[in-house]
Amino acid sequence: MVKIDLGVHIDGFSALVAHTIVLGEIKGRKADVIAAAWTAAQASLRLLRSKNKNSQVTLAITKAAQQFKCEPMDSVLSHEMRQYVIDADNTIISKETPDRKVVEFEFEDNQVFGIDIIMSTGRGKAIDRGDSCTIYKRNVDVEIQLKMKTSRDLLKAINKNYPTFPFTMRNLEQDRSKLGISECKKKKFNSTLSYIK
Repeated sequence: MVKIDLGVHIDGFSALVAHTIVLGEIKGRKADVIAAAWTAAQASLRLLRSKNKNSQVTLAITKAAQQFKCEPMDSVLSHEMRQYVIDADNTIISKETPDRKVVEFEFEDNQVFGIDIIMSTGRGKAIDRGDSCTIYKRNVDVEIQLKMKTSRDLLKAINKNYPTFPFTMRNLEQDRSKLGISECKKKKFNSTLSYIK
Protein backbone atom coordinates (compact mmCIF):
# COMPACT_ATOMS: atom_id res chain seq x y z
CA MET A 1 0.00 0.00 0.00
CA VAL A 2 1.37 3.42 -1.00
CA LYS A 3 0.01 6.59 0.60
CA ILE A 4 0.56 10.00 -1.00
CA ASP A 5 -0.28 13.26 0.81
CA LEU A 6 0.12 16.69 -0.74
CA GLY A 7 -0.64 20.09 0.77
CA VAL A 8 -0.12 23.50 -0.81
CA HIS A 9 -1.31 27.04 -0.25
CA ILE A 10 -1.66 30.13 -2.40
CA ASP A 11 -1.85 33.37 -0.44
CA GLY A 12 -2.84 31.39 2.65
CA PHE A 13 -5.67 29.45 0.99
CA SER A 14 -4.85 25.77 1.53
CA ALA A 15 -5.53 22.74 -0.61
CA LEU A 16 -4.89 19.22 0.66
CA VAL A 17 -5.17 15.91 -1.11
CA ALA A 18 -4.35 12.33 -0.17
CA HIS A 19 -4.50 9.14 -2.18
CA THR A 20 -3.89 5.51 -1.28
CA ILE A 21 -2.79 3.05 -3.94
CA VAL A 22 -3.07 -0.66 -3.23
CA LEU A 23 -0.46 -2.79 -4.96
CA GLY A 24 -1.48 -6.40 -5.45
CA GLU A 25 -4.38 -8.17 -3.78
CA ILE A 26 -5.53 -7.42 -0.25
CA LYS A 27 -7.96 -9.67 1.60
CA GLY A 28 -9.55 -10.00 5.02
CA ARG A 29 -9.49 -7.23 7.63
CA LYS A 30 -7.01 -5.12 5.66
CA ALA A 31 -9.46 -5.02 2.75
CA ASP A 32 -12.31 -4.21 5.15
CA VAL A 33 -10.58 -1.21 6.72
CA ILE A 34 -9.57 0.21 3.32
CA ALA A 35 -13.13 -0.21 2.01
CA ALA A 36 -14.57 1.38 5.18
CA ALA A 37 -12.30 4.43 4.85
CA TRP A 38 -13.05 4.82 1.13
CA THR A 39 -16.82 4.47 1.66
CA ALA A 40 -16.78 6.97 4.54
CA ALA A 41 -14.77 9.47 2.49
CA GLN A 42 -17.11 9.20 -0.50
CA ALA A 43 -20.21 9.59 1.69
CA SER A 44 -18.66 12.58 3.49
CA LEU A 45 -17.85 14.37 0.25
CA ARG A 46 -21.40 13.86 -1.03
CA LEU A 47 -22.88 15.28 2.19
CA LEU A 48 -20.82 18.48 2.15
CA ARG A 49 -23.68 20.53 0.74
CA SER A 50 -25.32 23.71 1.91
CA LYS A 51 -28.16 23.08 4.42
CA ASN A 52 -26.75 19.66 5.46
CA LYS A 53 -25.34 19.33 8.99
CA ASN A 54 -22.02 18.11 10.32
CA SER A 55 -23.86 15.46 12.36
CA GLN A 56 -25.03 13.87 9.07
CA VAL A 57 -21.41 13.42 8.01
CA THR A 58 -20.53 11.88 11.40
CA LEU A 59 -23.44 9.45 11.03
CA ALA A 60 -22.32 8.49 7.49
CA ILE A 61 -18.77 7.79 8.72
CA THR A 62 -20.17 5.64 11.55
CA LYS A 63 -22.43 3.67 9.18
CA ALA A 64 -19.58 3.07 6.72
CA ALA A 65 -17.44 1.72 9.56
CA GLN A 66 -20.23 -0.54 10.83
CA GLN A 67 -20.83 -1.93 7.33
CA PHE A 68 -17.28 -3.32 7.30
CA LYS A 69 -17.08 -4.10 11.06
CA CYS A 70 -14.49 -1.38 11.63
CA GLU A 71 -14.25 1.63 13.97
CA PRO A 72 -13.56 5.28 13.16
CA MET A 73 -10.60 6.53 15.17
CA ASP A 74 -11.39 8.53 18.33
CA SER A 75 -10.78 12.29 18.35
CA VAL A 76 -10.32 12.65 14.59
CA LEU A 77 -11.70 16.02 13.49
CA SER A 78 -12.23 17.46 10.03
CA HIS A 79 -11.79 21.23 10.26
CA GLU A 80 -13.12 24.15 8.30
CA MET A 81 -10.26 25.94 6.55
CA ARG A 82 -9.96 29.66 5.92
CA GLN A 83 -7.17 31.93 4.74
CA TYR A 84 -4.08 31.10 6.82
CA VAL A 85 -6.21 28.90 9.12
CA ILE A 86 -6.31 25.12 8.67
CA ASP A 87 -8.23 24.39 11.88
CA ALA A 88 -11.12 26.83 12.23
CA ASP A 89 -13.84 26.34 14.85
CA ASN A 90 -16.40 24.49 12.69
CA THR A 91 -15.52 20.79 12.88
CA ILE A 92 -16.86 17.41 11.88
CA ILE A 93 -16.05 14.61 14.32
CA SER A 94 -15.59 11.11 12.92
CA LYS A 95 -16.87 9.38 16.05
CA GLU A 96 -18.83 10.93 18.87
CA THR A 97 -18.36 9.60 22.40
CA PRO A 98 -20.02 10.75 25.65
CA ASP A 99 -16.95 12.86 26.51
CA ARG A 100 -16.02 13.94 22.96
CA LYS A 101 -18.64 15.88 20.97
CA VAL A 102 -18.70 18.90 18.68
CA VAL A 103 -21.25 21.67 18.19
CA GLU A 104 -23.76 20.94 15.44
CA PHE A 105 -23.91 23.43 12.56
CA GLU A 106 -25.29 23.73 9.04
CA PHE A 107 -22.96 23.89 6.06
CA GLU A 108 -23.02 27.10 4.03
CA ASP A 109 -21.96 27.93 0.50
CA ASN A 110 -18.23 28.60 -0.02
CA GLN A 111 -17.06 26.85 3.15
CA VAL A 112 -13.96 24.69 2.78
CA PHE A 113 -13.21 21.60 4.89
CA GLY A 114 -10.21 19.33 5.15
CA ILE A 115 -11.80 15.88 5.55
CA ASP A 116 -9.83 13.40 7.67
CA ILE A 117 -10.99 9.78 7.69
CA ILE A 118 -9.05 7.28 9.78
CA MET A 119 -10.42 3.76 10.32
CA SER A 120 -9.31 0.93 12.55
CA THR A 121 -9.93 -2.81 12.65
CA GLY A 122 -9.52 -2.55 16.42
CA ARG A 123 -11.21 -0.37 19.06
CA GLY A 124 -10.50 2.90 17.24
CA LYS A 125 -8.16 4.22 19.92
CA ALA A 126 -4.67 5.50 19.21
CA ILE A 127 -1.76 3.92 21.06
CA ASP A 128 1.00 6.19 22.32
CA ARG A 129 4.21 4.46 21.27
CA GLY A 130 6.41 7.12 22.82
CA ASP A 131 7.83 8.32 19.51
CA SER A 132 8.87 11.93 19.71
CA CYS A 133 6.80 14.34 17.67
CA THR A 134 8.59 16.26 14.92
CA ILE A 135 5.70 18.26 13.44
CA TYR A 136 4.21 21.23 15.29
CA LYS A 137 1.94 24.22 14.69
CA ARG A 138 2.14 27.60 16.43
CA ASN A 139 -0.83 28.53 18.59
CA VAL A 140 -1.20 32.19 17.61
CA ASP A 141 -3.65 32.93 20.43
CA VAL A 142 -1.08 32.51 23.21
CA GLU A 143 2.17 34.24 24.15
CA ILE A 144 4.41 33.03 26.98
CA GLN A 145 7.77 34.21 28.31
CA LEU A 146 10.66 31.85 27.60
CA LYS A 147 13.84 31.99 29.68
CA MET A 148 16.45 30.43 27.39
CA LYS A 149 17.84 32.44 24.48
CA THR A 150 17.67 29.36 22.22
CA SER A 151 13.95 29.01 23.01
CA ARG A 152 13.27 32.66 22.24
CA ASP A 153 15.28 32.39 19.00
CA LEU A 154 13.32 29.29 18.02
CA LEU A 155 9.99 30.99 18.67
CA LYS A 156 11.16 34.04 16.72
CA ALA A 157 12.07 31.81 13.74
CA ILE A 158 8.70 30.04 13.98
CA ASN A 159 6.82 33.35 14.12
CA LYS A 160 8.72 34.59 11.07
CA ASN A 161 8.68 31.47 8.88
CA TYR A 162 5.71 29.37 10.11
CA PRO A 163 3.30 31.72 11.91
CA THR A 164 0.12 29.78 11.11
CA PHE A 165 0.95 26.58 9.21
CA PRO A 166 2.53 23.38 10.56
CA PHE A 167 6.27 22.91 10.33
CA THR A 168 8.69 20.06 10.83
CA MET A 169 11.72 20.19 13.09
CA ARG A 170 14.00 19.19 10.21
CA ASN A 171 13.29 22.60 8.60
CA LEU A 172 14.91 24.29 11.59
CA GLU A 173 18.50 24.37 12.80
CA GLN A 174 18.58 20.99 14.55
CA ASP A 175 20.84 21.29 17.61
CA ARG A 176 19.60 24.66 18.81
CA SER A 177 15.97 23.88 17.93
CA LYS A 178 15.96 20.74 20.08
CA LEU A 179 17.00 22.79 23.09
CA GLY A 180 14.38 25.43 22.34
CA ILE A 181 11.55 22.97 21.74
CA SER A 182 12.32 21.30 25.07
CA GLU A 183 11.58 24.49 27.00
CA CYS A 184 8.38 25.03 25.02
CA LYS A 185 7.30 21.51 26.02
CA LYS A 186 8.00 22.16 29.69
CA LYS A 187 6.25 25.57 29.75
CA LYS A 188 2.63 24.72 29.10
CA PHE A 189 3.60 23.20 25.77
CA ASN A 190 0.12 22.96 24.33
CA SER A 191 -0.50 26.65 24.88
CA THR A 192 2.47 27.67 22.73
CA LEU A 193 2.67 24.92 20.10
CA SER A 194 0.37 22.07 19.12
CA TYR A 195 1.29 18.53 18.12
CA ILE A 196 0.38 17.55 14.59
CA LYS A 197 0.11 13.78 14.35
